[in-house]
Order: sequence, then C-alpha cells, then structure tokens
Amino acid sequence: MLDLAELKAEIAARNLGWKPAEKSIFTVTEPGGGTQAYLGISVDPQLASAQLTVARSVESAAFVALPPAPTSIDWRKARSGVNFVTPIRNQGVCGACVAFGTVAVVESRLAIERDEADPDHDLSEAALFFGAGRTCAQGWWPEAALGYARTRGIGRESDFPYPGHDAPGKDVKPLAWVTGWENAATSSHRRKAIAYRGPVVAVLRVYEDFLRYGSGIYKYAAGEFVGLHCVAVVGYDDDLGAWIIKNSWGREWGEDGFGYIAYNNCGIDSEYVFWDPYVTAAFTAAEPATAGLLARHGKRKRAAAPRAG
Repeated sequence: MLDLAELKAEIAARNLGWKPAEKSIFTVTEPGGGTQAYLGISVDPQLASAQLTVARSVESAAFVALPPAPTSIDWRKARSGVNFVTPIRNQGVCGACVAFGTVAVVESRLAIERDEADPDHDLSEAALFFGAGRTCAQGWWPEAALGYARTRGIGRESDFPYPGHDAPGKDVKPLAWVTGWENAATSSHRRKAIAYRGPVVAVLRVYEDFLRYGSGIYKYAAGEFVGLHCVAVVGYDDDLGAWIIKNSWGREWGEDGFGYIAYNNCGIDSEYVFWDPYVTAAFTAAEPATAGLLARHGKRKRAAAPRAG
C-alpha cells in the first residue's frame, strides 16, 4: 500500500506539482483485485501495438480534411463556456470501465451534434457491457465495445440501470449507435479528433499514486503498476501539457471526477490509439438533430447502417 507521506515527499522532491488526496479511491487488496475492481481492460498487447503502428503510418482522410487544431479545448466549457459533457458516473467494484468510457464519449458527441448544453441524457452502460456478455472480472476492449454499439446500439439507463455487479444481459430499445470510428494515433490527429468532433475513448496505465490523485496535472511519482483503465478524454491544453479526462470512479476521485494527465504519462500517448467514433441517435419528431460542429468541417464518414438487435 502506497504511503501518503512518502508520496507527498516524492512529488515535492521531483517538483511534480500535483496534489494527492488523503484517501485512495480504492486499494489493490480489495476483493476482486485491482484489475477486476474499478479497472477492466482486456487486451492482446501485440494487437494493440500493431493497431497503433498502422494508425500512425496511414494518413486518414478524415483528419487531413480538418484544419490545424487549436492549442486547447475543454468540452466542459466549449463554445462560449457551454458544457457538453454529461455528469460523472461510478462503475463501482466492476471492470466495466470500457463501457463507461465509451458511453461517456457517445453521450457528449450526441450533445455536440445537437448543440445541447448541459446534456442530461443518460445511456445505459449495463446494456452495452452485459448485453455483450461481459462480466466484471473479464473486462473489455474499446474497439469491441464500439463494434457492439454499431450493430446493437445503446439503450437508455432507465431501461437497464447499472447494478454495479454482474448481471444477465437483456434486450432494451436502442437509442444511440456508433456508426464507425477512426483510430487517432499521432499528436495532430488526436487533437483534431477532440477539437473538431468531441471527446474520445482512451486507455491508460494506472499506478498506485493515480488512485490518490486529487488535483493538478498528474505525472507518475511512485507506486506499483495496478492495471489498465479506460477513460473519456474530454479536452487537452498544450500550455499545461495535459489531456483532460473524465473518469468513472465517482466524484470523490480527482477534481470532482475529472483529471489532468500530463502528455507522455501512463502510456496514454505511446501505447494505445484514441478511438474517435461517429454517432447517431433515434431522435423523435420533437427533438430534431441540429447541425453542429461536425457539419462545419465536412461530411462525416459513415459505416454500414446500424441495426437494432
């Protein structure tokens, strides 16, 4: 167990600048273990590496068509201070982080597309995660989650509330779909994806000190590697040198559930792509989709038409 006094001393000695919280959000000795409790990435490392290499070597037309990205954006206060990020959720002691990160991105992208300030729609992580036959101990991989959301869609939270533990999947009426996605691997492509399309799905390495993150720009200071974790990246700031993430550990972690991760920390830049999805929703006649930011930067790439299952 990482000692708080030692962590504070290490942060001060290395002039890292961030502040740890008095209590860890969880410990690796909890029932279920670190990778099963609160984390939850299941990945073939060779596959992830190959995916990153391919994405870096291919100049996707989807990114080439976009202008240079600004030096910063935060979708919690983008477009004249308007928030396009849904509230912080809590995955609890279950390795469902991929479902939470994916749903967080889909929710925000729908809000951006519709110019919907302070979005309160709530999609079902349980429908995505357990509907795909996953368990808390298994975890998942973002590309698999996006694929499931493309073919089966994601329903409302009210139709399948998240239980915080294993549950049988059930059919719920889909409200939103992922229609395709890009793999953003270079610095330029990642910033363009976030600035011009919205939050993205990302994977990072978690160390013990990350569990105690309280505020500031996180840089690794001390502690053992705990496991891999999925988050939504809701912005970035080049002046601060950091990605802005939305976590799924409740509002007690970090800055009210959000955090800043310094560039080139936790493998977020070097080991995994950012998943940049295209989304659509079953709008009612009273809720027409408005022409949002995407429409001002060219036609979106679409995959095969989604189908409800």
